[in-house]
Amino acid sequence: MRGVMTKAGDRWRDRCAAWLREQGYRGAAPEMRKQHGDLVGAGDRSIECTLEPWHRWSVKMRQAAGDAAVNGLAEYWLWKKRNQAEEEGRRAPADPGESPMIAPARVVVALWLELDALRAREGEFHDGFDRGYAAGFAAALQSPVERTV
Repeated sequence: MRGVMTKAGDRWRDRCAAWLREQGYRGAAPEMRKQHGDLVGAGDRSIECTLEPWHRWSVKMRQAAGDAAVNGLAEYWLWKKRNQAEEEGRRAPADPGESPMIAPARVVVALWLELDALRAREGEFHDGFDRGYAAGFAAALQSPVERTV
């Protein structure tokens, strides 16, 4: 049974790596060495891909944390396979993009803060651009434009 689970786990890990490449992490690939997580090439993070049932997620999180510590990484994630088709009684491969990823709250909240700050700066940029465009347009309407032929 362990061999079947390993092959299924390898297929899940390979699909996760392929999905990450499609999202822009071109170097995402399965990691074959011990103590390096299941995936490399997705930034400075350790990612553990798992088929384990939910009641064992804490074991896999400890494994991901240990892999991250060995490699000096602050982030570690657990990517749990969720097959919605199987849940609905259909046969279809699991979609990594619809499967949950679990990380410590300190990692997730730090990412939220960074995202919110980027969104705020983007809003400030657009506001400034809009004000500058409006001022330039108003100035152009008020002064005659000389055309030279």
